[in-house]
Amino acid sequence: MKLSEDRDVLNQQISFILYITICWSFLQQAIAHPGGLDTSGGHYNRSTSVYHCHSASCSDLSGDAAASNTVIKRYSRKDWKHWIDEDGDCQNTRAEVLISRSKEKVEFATSRGCRVVKGSWIGGLTGILLSNASDVDIDHVIPLSYAHRHGGSSWSPSKKERFANDPLNLLPAYDLENRRKSDKGPSKYLPSDKNLACAYIKRWQAIGVKYGLNIASDDMDIIRDVLDTVPAESFC
Repeated sequence: MKLSEDRDVLNQQISFILYITICWSFLQQAIAHPGGLDTSGGHYNRSTSVYHCHSASCSDLSGDAAASNTVIKRYSRKDWKHWIDEDGDCQNTRAEVLISRSKEKVEFATSRGCRVVKGSWIGGLTGILLSNASDVDIDHVIPLSYAHRHGGSSWSPSKKERFANDPLNLLPAYDLENRRKSDKGPSKYLPSDKNLACAYIKRWQAIGVKYGLNIASDDMDIIRDVLDTVPAESFC
């Protein structure tokens, strides 16, 4: 009887030690990598401000390279200087895109002609007709944070600025839809309209090639799938 009781006590102690060990292991992981994974499969370590990739989709490397060893400096939107007024005419990049893409003559907030308030734009992500500039976001087709995670983190400030203001990468979009897109790649977001999706994918691919970005493998799969279904005579 005594032997049986001793065995039960020993088993309880072993179970308790295993439980503590498992809990401690999870706690260490939580401390080492605070926060969950974002939509790209990585996260920032809040204590070091360093971005860690945990999947190939957010890797700063090309192809299917193992992402677990990829470490990227924390993304900051202010490092990607956008909405500049390059020619000094008081119209920044946003205003110039609104002017050039409007289907009719735009209206300005004042006689100086700096800030656009009215026009006619086809939302590039939805096809919705928009007339109030306040409803229009200028979408970065390849989001700045995506570019940062896929090769852009090491770019010079001038190249980041060029990318952030490149008309090829800018698309008037319905603001609510643009926020739904957020910083997702094509594997996680595409316009629901097939023609818009086709045009969007073609533009995404052109931008990626122009700037030498390392597009994630799952996004490249979607790009190929979409383009493979496009008829040769299509002008999407």
